[in-house]
Amino acid sequence: MVRLVGLRELNAERTRELILDAAIALFTEQGYEEARLDQVAERAGVSISTLYRYFPTKDLLVLTPVALNGQMAAELAARPVDEPIDVALGHAVMAILRAPRGNPQRLRQVSQLVDASPALRSRLREESTRERLRLEQAIGERLRRPADDIYCAMTARMAMSVFELAGLRARGVEGAVFGGETFAAAASEVMDALTGEPPAFPRMTPPEP
Repeated sequence: MVRLVGLRELNAERTRELILDAAIALFTEQGYEEARLDQVAERAGVSISTLYRYFPTKDLLVLTPVALNGQMAAELAARPVDEPIDVALGHAVMAILRAPRGNPQRLRQVSQLVDASPALRSRLREESTRERLRLEQAIGERLRRPADDIYCAMTARMAMSVFELAGLRARGVEGAVFGGETFAAAASEVMDALTGEPPAFPRMTPPEP
């Protein structure tokens, strides 16, 4: 039974990868908005119902390779309980950026598709917001504070900003792809800069002497 389940999972993963390869290739050739899902299914050699079973919406065919799916919150929760929150978050960010994301060529194509599609960029922003809310919850649980506590909310936003800034810097490096040392190095530079000169936060009165 265990062997059967393992084989079923392996076949499912192969089908998923086959569909992703077909979709990214077709979207790159025809454009994300122009290509149809029935064309993706035909190129992948699967039925349209099989395609929908693995990827219920069209945008998932592009964004799945770069989706976080709560990984940063999970990485934070896995850190030692006595570790300072800023250090734990730093390790969580680095773990996500170092995590392998599959075929580098596919990742470059995904980046190009997102850059060319306002709809995909909007969808990616929605995913980023969901990831931040998950992180707020994880920070609140770790610190035993409400997730909507201002400290938890701003701490999560800062961690996501580091993640996003690292991505922007790394993408300027030729050949860099999401999930590699180039992104991790960029994150390290961002965190070092913020540690050396923390950003100013808006306030109405000067600090107490």
